[in-house]
Amino acid sequence: MNGQSIEISIIIPVYQAIESLEKCVSSVREALSYWEEVNNLHGASQIILVDDGSSDGSSDLCDRLSGETLIVVHTKNFGVSHARNVGMKRAEGRYISFVDSDDTVQKEYIQKLFETAKSSNAPIADMMEGNFESALSGYDYIEKAILYRDTHVWGKFFLAEAVKTAGVKFKEGLTIGEDMLFLTELALKTGDATIAAFVTPVLYDYLDNDQGAMKKSFKESYLDQLTCWREAEKLLKGSGHKFSTVAYDRLSEIQMMSAMLVAGKIACMDDASKESADRDLINMALISCREMIDSAERLGKGFGRLSAGYKLKVLLFKISRRAYLGFYGKWKR
Repeated sequence: MNGQSIEISIIIPVYQAIESLEKCVSSVREALSYWEEVNNLHGASQIILVDDGSSDGSSDLCDRLSGETLIVVHTKNFGVSHARNVGMKRAEGRYISFVDSDDTVQKEYIQKLFETAKSSNAPIADMMEGNFESALSGYDYIEKAILYRDTHVWGKFFLAEAVKTAGVKFKEGLTIGEDMLFLTELALKTGDATIAAFVTPVLYDYLDNDQGAMKKSFKESYLDQLTCWREAEKLLKGSGHKFSTVAYDRLSEIQMMSAMLVAGKIACMDDASKESADRDLINMALISCREMIDSAERLGKGFGRLSAGYKLKVLLFKISRRAYLGFYGKWKR
């Protein structure tokens, strides 16, 4: 690429994104052009589209969009984690960043993150709303960011060498929570050293997809909502670091909410879905939800942190699973 070393690699996993991909790529190209102009670094970036076995025309669109600074990789449909891992293998940039194919970025998005990444030399430059310390250690990042609302990999620049040294990858096979686990593992590997520097405002336009994970009728993959937070607990407990009781209280709260999200999906199934559902799977899922609530109560004081609505749902579910499914399902419908 013009004989110049690559500074930035933008990785965009693509799956069934025919309606949004071109707009997404156009916004990234505009932001990169602005960054190149400001820093006089023309040809120092690349976009990597990883087509995750799309069948809606997205695959051909990726090829049409390809060029000198846009690489296309086609894979079978192995999921977003696999696509991101493939993208990281192909990335040449000093910094890597992830953009979802149904989202867009604003003109100054890349420049703002680049400034923060370059000046801090932290493993993560993190674009977040709110008041954060200028920099956080890996352990503090888990307690003060990940366990609250910073569980996504978009809106960030990652120092490629730090990710490579830590040996962190996205957990394949998960459909929910893979971002959070990636961040948690990287944070644990960073430990007491600085991991993140923050920048505001958020210049990433996230599409709240009403067809996304946890927004359709219940299916087996929604159990990943429980799996990922169980795995997070294992990572924290196995790290050897003494996390605060507040951190475990918050994790306990998240686990209870996750259990009720899954149970709520089952409660809201319509008659046709119930009729065709695998009853053994539904029963297993409900048992898993109850087990998570019980283990969360042992982990910390999460129940006391719940909103009144969640407290009521948890209590009713514990008293009578049948009553919860009936009352909540009827109310939601």
